[in-house]
Amino acid sequence: MRPPRILQSAFSSVTNVHLMSRVIDGRMIFDDVAKEKFRQLLAKQVAFSQVELVTFCVMGNHFHLLVRLDNAERNPLEDAPDKVFLDHLELIYSDDTVQKIGWQLESFRSGGMDKEAAELRAEYLSRMRDIPAFMRELKQRFTQWHNRRAKRKGPLCSFLVPPFFHIRSRNHQLIRST
Repeated sequence: MRPPRILQSAFSSVTNVHLMSRVIDGRMIFDDVAKEKFRQLLAKQVAFSQVELVTFCVMGNHFHLLVRLDNAERNPLEDAPDKVFLDHLELIYSDDTVQKIGWQLESFRSGGMDKEAAELRAEYLSRMRDIPAFMRELKQRFTQWHNRRAKRKGPLCSFLVPPFFHIRSRNHQLIRST
């Protein structure tokens, strides 16, 4: 397997990553309707994940993404009020799901359980600004849509970026963590 293509200047905290994924068996599933749905899901996932999409290309049986992440930036949602945090979750979650999370946060806060509220928020915040989580969720959401459309079950894309690969910058050095 080819290693992930990661470009980072020694003088910058910005990480550029070329990501790609192929459809299993090389099936040509990306017709015009599928490409448009993928583009819509990609836009939502980019906004949720707080990565910058530099460019992308969707071909008949695979896609390429070039994403950028500024590792020096702090996630502004860490200190945001619950309302702002919940509004952000609406980018990719249903109203019912966001409402349930809101009720949980409100219940924790009214019961003086701020630690539990912070832990719940941390579960979602940890998936933001995380490139492997971004790819995993994008592919899962597209696979679910495609499987409903094609009346099929099972995986659709091969995972070329292992789900355990995390990109972090420490003193302008790239490290792998598991």
